[in-house]
Amino acid sequence: MILCPCKKCGNIYWHFCEVVYEHLIVDGFIRGYKKWIFHGECTSSGTSSTINPTYPDTDYHQYVRQDDMEDMLRDAFNMRSHGEQSFPPNFIISEDCNIGGNVFCETGTSAPNEEPNEEAAKFYNLLNEMNEKLYEGSKYSKLSFCIRLFPLKCLGGWTGNSFTMLLEFLREMFSFAKIPQSCQDMKRLIKDLGLGNTEDVNTDESGAQLRKKPVKVLRYFPLIPRLQRLFMSSKTAESMRWHNDQRTDDGLLRHPADSLAWKSFDSKFLSFASDPQNVRLGLAADGFNPFKIMSTSYSTWLPLIEELKQLWSGVETYDVLRKENFNLRVVLLWTINDFPAYANLSGWSTKGRYACPCCAAQTCSKWLYNGKKFSYMGHRRWLDGNHKFRFQRTLFDGTEEYRGAPEQTAGSEILFDINFSYGKMNQPPITQTRRRSRDESDEEDDPNEVELWKKRSIFFFELPYWEHNILRHNLDVMHIEKNVYENIIGTILNVDGKSKDNLQSRLDLVDMRIRRDLHPQVLPNGKYRLPPSIFSMSKKEKEVFCMVLKDIKVPDAYASNIS
Repeated sequence: MILCPCKKCGNIYWHFCEVVYEHLIVDGFIRGYKKWIFHGECTSSGTSSTINPTYPDTDYHQYVRQDDMEDMLRDAFNMRSHGEQSFPPNFIISEDCNIGGNVFCETGTSAPNEEPNEEAAKFYNLLNEMNEKLYEGSKYSKLSFCIRLFPLKCLGGWTGNSFTMLLEFLREMFSFAKIPQSCQDMKRLIKDLGLGNTEDVNTDESGAQLRKKPVKVLRYFPLIPRLQRLFMSSKTAESMRWHNDQRTDDGLLRHPADSLAWKSFDSKFLSFASDPQNVRLGLAADGFNPFKIMSTSYSTWLPLIEELKQLWSGVETYDVLRKENFNLRVVLLWTINDFPAYANLSGWSTKGRYACPCCAAQTCSKWLYNGKKFSYMGHRRWLDGNHKFRFQRTLFDGTEEYRGAPEQTAGSEILFDINFSYGKMNQPPITQTRRRSRDESDEEDDPNEVELWKKRSIFFFELPYWEHNILRHNLDVMHIEKNVYENIIGTILNVDGKSKDNLQSRLDLVDMRIRRDLHPQVLPNGKYRLPPSIFSMSKKEKEVFCMVLKDIKVPDAYASNIS
């Protein structure tokens, strides 16, 4: 049975197809019913909940507007391709109903004796919950109540016990409502939507999978079903092709698709680039280091790497807008992280003499004996060959710069020669060597770059395309901007303990024999006087500067609280 769209029934009453055909011949279609939103056709916005204003304002139409669960179920279970109609409230789905035949049975009648498949069974179970009202006369269903309430638990950080106590209180206050008895009951009700889809990876100290109580538990949210759901939802499927269909391509850098890294990948893998439905990912891993991963004998990244390998080959996915199945392929273009996480993900140490992963063994650094830290020099190498700064010795480190910018080593040239195993086991023995004092020599022999790499980038190089990515790691500038800002403000305001222009830095200038006008002066009492630098401010100037920062007005969310 289907809703009858004739002028008299107005998509309110349900009839068999033969009766609907007669009504349409005799009475004609309802006026303005051009989008068949009650018969499986999506609206331009991707939903079927819009009600034509000429329709009678019935209770059922109010129900569709305010409790739009059916569209969500169709999107989640790939039910758009079968042409199903909306389901009448007084109909139930038989356990013997077939997903492909779209057969419904009225209460008390029988349905064809054919078992539904697993996905169909989940769909029909949730459909029954959708048609079961929370209480008599309610505009919400039992399913919509659970779906609206469960995000509050997640956002509020409620424990399972506290959530169960809330449900018990609601059941006591509203005994007439069909409220789940516990948090577990609610999870069982909505688990088929994929909201609780996690995998527990249990390991003992040797990395073996166990069935007993684990030492550590990794709860991993699978990536594949979530990517598939983006195409199965009518609200997001169109956005997945936006970079190809709607992006402004005028040669300016507006979107990651305009970047050289994106275009370089497309030029190497033409078959992947030819399908706009394929997805490119960026992995945000800012400070992610569970269980102190660097000292364990396993990798928590392995489940993700295995899925990325599978996604490179492709997984069958349904596109709700095109109403077709296609082979979804996904690549990981780059990671996004802070500088400490850069070392964990790239395999190159971001500390010490060779701290730059791009310059690698060509990193230009100098140990400051008074400041007790490395200073990274050689920034003029990136200037044009005839730039005037290259020849100004007194304003920089006392030398003229003739070197060019270092070339970044390609992943395929170095990293595949590295052998690495996680953990402290099976590591080569550490030879006892005398630790050379930094005061002995500021220079070191040219290192072998292969020896400076620590590991093979946490299995990312097991991905067949990773070595061809020209930009494998991006820096999240949020913390970098904050640290740079604090150092600059602390220096120009001469904040005690925060300024980088201190006695140690001035003594390092003496050792380097540069900037003589800033060398500290020894007073008769043995103390030092630091000559003022060009950015030094008087007390009055500092007050004016602080007032400017206090009174400055910027757009909302443009800056943090700087007052």
